Amino acid sequence: MRNSIKNIFLIIFVSILSLGIYQYYQNYNEARLFNNFLDSAALVSSLHLEASEEFKKLLDFSEISREEFENKIDKVVSNSKEAYEIINNTDASLTLKEKELLSLATSYWLQGLEMFEVSIITLIDNPNSEKIQESIAQSISDLSIGDRSYSEFLFLTKQNATSEGTFLPVLHEIEYVGLEDNSFRFADLLVEKAKSSTGGLFLVRNLSISGAEFKP
Repeated sequence: MRNSIKNIFLIIFVSILSLGIYQYYQNYNEARLFNNFLDSAALVSSLHLEASEEFKKLLDFSEISREEFENKIDKVVSNSKEAYEIINNTDASLTLKEKELLSLATSYWLQGLEMFEVSIITLIDNPNSEKIQESIAQSISDLSIGDRSYSEFLFLTKQNATSEGTFLPVLHEIEYVGLEDNSFRFADLLVEKAKSSTGGLFLVRNLSISGAEFKP
């Protein structure tokens, strides 16, 4: 009888111990995956901090040539593409609200920046382009959605990073255009500012051949 009681207690003890070890492993694994995600998020944050700061300078349009504009917007879009690839290549098994929000932010930021680049270059090549404000407004709207998604990601991450085993890296405050209520008005202002630029934004290089001489 005593042996039976001992065996029952032993089974209970082993079961509790096994459950504790399993739970510890689960918590450790979840923390490891979350920390790996945070490392990727920190890299994404750094790339977009640099891109957003450069983008804001571009919005001034003052004393900037077309070549400078294209070089800078190319760098901004390149950073955004790299950030998008980083978050896209994170562990697919990781299902977190934080990852969903950051993925949404990088997608809309990239989409908005690419459309902004195409729209402004179209405007430069053809200042009288019809409905160009609509595509610029759409790009501003996409960037605004990205800003909002990233802000929510940042809030949720800092809130949930207090759990044991989580190491919160540096995650920057990032804003391309903010929570813009009237993207069409913003687009109108950008077009007006671009057209009134005192620099060479609308300067088109003259590639024509002024003369040719043929020698026998």
